[in-house]
Amino acid sequence: MIRSTPKNYAKAWYQILKTAPKKEADLATEGILIKLYKSGRARWLPEILRLIDEMERAENGFLKVLVTCAHSIPDKQVTEFIMKNLPSKHYEVHTSVDPSLLGGLRIETSDTRWRISLGEKLNQLQRKISPPITHHR
Repeated sequence: MIRSTPKNYAKAWYQILKTAPKKEADLATEGILIKLYKSGRARWLPEILRLIDEMERAENGFLKVLVTCAHSIPDKQVTEFIMKNLPSKHYEVHTSVDPSLLGGLRIETSDTRWRISLGEKLNQLQRKISPPITHHR
């Protein structure tokens, strides 16, 4: 039996919306909403709808990209990096500033994360030069 999760609901509902005639899709939508309500899972609805939106955007070549910078940087630089490193036709870019990044940026998509910062470089260096911890009994 398939486990009920917001992701599984979203996948099934998205397939119905894509392939079924409008009348059947409307009936299926009503059935899904009733089932969510009766099973006490109505709270899943925002997550399910977000996942459906994400699936539709991905299918149409849209990629949501979250960029967090240590300080404000020109949109052109962000766009150039994204176009060079992420294969997609269209991008929806959201930027924010987080001074705790120590001179860098973090770029996230639904399945990939880059941390390009001085803090991350220092962490990598520390992992390389620190001896492994061994426990003696």
